[in-house]
Amino acid sequence: LRSGSLITASQALEQNREVFAIPGSIHNPASRGCNNLLKQGAKLVEDVDDILEEFSGWNDRNHIAPSDHAVNSETNSPVYQALGYEPTDIDTLADNLGLPIADLLSLLSDLEVEGWVEQYRGAWQRSR
Repeated sequence: LRSGSLITASQALEQNREVFAIPGSIHNPASRGCNNLLKQGAKLVEDVDDILEEFSGWNDRNHIAPSDHAVNSETNSPVYQALGYEPTDIDTLADNLGLPIADLLSLLSDLEVEGWVEQYRGAWQRSR
């Protein structure tokens, strides 16, 4: 009940992040952590479809295509323009740009490889 993984999962729940748990027998002491997460609001997983259903909106094509946000040598990328020199969390950035998080992370990775952005304490900011 006090493992690092369960503490992290509990904090994620407090921040309204997705947390999944596979239930275990109420008679098995090793299942107490997962069962406790379920009581706290983790999503019950019985098969892979439960997870896929939760993330089905990530591939929503109503959002702006990642190619519209491509990185170029002059950093005209809307992703770069949306960032400042203070850290911005990924959820806020995704909401501001109307991009799925998976696409946004790909674009941020490209900018990071080029040295334009960096991660700082779990958030993103310009590095130059």
